Formats: sequence, structure tokens, C-alpha cells
Amino acid sequence: MKKDEFDDIINEFNRLKPLTINDINIISSKTLLEIEEEINTNIANNSLIEMSQKDILILKNYLHSKQNNICPLLRVNIGLKDMALDHKHKLKALDASAINGGLVRGAIEFRANALEGKIVNGWHRLFGSDISKHPISLPNFLRNLADYLEKPPCPQVYIHPDEKTDKRIKASKKDYNKIVKYWKYIYFGKKIFSFPASGYITNDMRDALIKTNEFEINVLSGKFRKLTKNEILKIDLYYKDIFKNKTSPHIFIPNINDKKEMAEGMYLTDEVRQILGKAGILEMCDLVQEKKIWK
Repeated sequence: MKKDEFDDIINEFNRLKPLTINDINIISSKTLLEIEEEINTNIANNSLIEMSQKDILILKNYLHSKQNNICPLLRVNIGLKDMALDHKHKLKALDASAINGGLVRGAIEFRANALEGKIVNGWHRLFGSDISKHPISLPNFLRNLADYLEKPPCPQVYIHPDEKTDKRIKASKKDYNKIVKYWKYIYFGKKIFSFPASGYITNDMRDALIKTNEFEINVLSGKFRKLTKNEILKIDLYYKDIFKNKTSPHIFIPNINDKKEMAEGMYLTDEVRQILGKAGILEMCDLVQEKKIWK
């Protein structure tokens, strides 16, 4: 774990830890005026103040008050408990200074403090620790970033390929199984397609689903009722005679010797109704012919 990450954890622990009587005594051990004088004296002498852990609460309280309880980054009122004492991290081998780091910068909201640390670490990870090789300073980059986000140079009319709305519709097994159920009644003789490997509805599935839904509506409404066994036998008996010199339509007629197909049945579509009517006429002709023979 990196030192700055460890410091963030300690800051978070200290933030969540409730204030004790000792903490209050530490905070009140120095007046704001005394801290102000201490700062001014060291600025005048061009010297730095080495802090101890107990000084953190004192200075954080001073800065919190000096900042009018406002987080400099969020620009909103933040309670003392949610403030972190922020400082610029430095390399261990270097002495603390305004250039090298190690000095306290202010009191900021604890999440803003964590984000600031991630931004700085990310900058150095991508551009290296040698600031002389950076194309720009981090503060200037952040100022440019703010301007860039608010006023992007590209006219706001192009949708990036990664952000296009996916207009594809996901295919469902329920819909596919419905298509399978009615397939032979709608597309008899045609091989059914497999469930889309992409998981999205293909053009074939979309077209089949439209026809399947229409077929199912007619079935549920009673328009397409199931034929009786005798009606199926009648069609089977006269089918060849009806289409002797014509091209027969592609319709599913159950095999009368197949129990499964007979159980699935046959629906009285408009096309089947016409065939059943013609079969009925042929049946009547046969009956008339039989009567003549018997006479």
C-alpha cells in the first residue's frame, strides 16, 4: 500500500472516530489568534513548523474557521468532522518545502480529498514523476479540462459509435417457442431457423413472429378452430383428387397414422376452409354415386 493511500485511510478513520474530551482539549489548547501569530512569525522568519499528530485537529479547526466552514473545492458548507487536513505529498528522500511538497494546503471535504489524491496519482502514473518532462502542469491541465468540458471544440452534433442507442431487440425463448409451435401451420415444408446466436431478433425471426402473433390471435379468438378428426380424415381422403391437375398449397395435414400429429391437429384457416369445402362436395358426389349403384 502506498503512503498516500495509507494516509487517506488514517484520515478517514480519524474523521469517523467521535470527538473525545481530549480532542476538544487539544483543539482549545491554542487560540485562533495564537495560531495566526505562529504562522505570521514563521513566514517572517522564512521557516517551517513541524507538526505532531495532535496538531492536526488544532490546525484543521483553525483552517475550518478561517475558511468560514467552506470546502475550497466543493464551495459548500462542510462540518468540521467531514473535513480532512490536506497536504501535498512528497518523496521521502526530499525535505519538505513549497516545491518538494509535505506542506499543509488546507482543510477540504474528505471525499474531495480522496479524489484529489487519485487525480494527482493518476497524473504522475501517466506522465511520470519528473515534472520537467510533463507537457503541462497539473493545475493548468485541470483549468484546461474545466474549459474543455464546458466548451468542447467540436460542434455537439456527432454521436460517438460507442454511444449509439442499441435499437436491436433481444430475442426471447418464449417468442421462439411460439414460432416453433405454429411454424408448420404457417411455413409448412420450410426449414425453421435456429434461435439467434447473437441473442437479438433477426429479420427472419421478426417476420415470423409477426405472422405467428397474427395466427395465434385468430386461434385464441376462435376464428381458426381445430378440425375434428372426421374433418381431417375427409381432407386426407380427397386431397389428391382436389389438386389432381393443380399445384397443391403448402399446408400441414396430420398423418392419420401418427398419433402425435393427430393430437396436434389442424387449424381451420381460410385456405383449409376452402379445401374442406371442396372435400365435402366430393364426398357428397361419392354418396350420390353410391346410391345410384345401389339402385
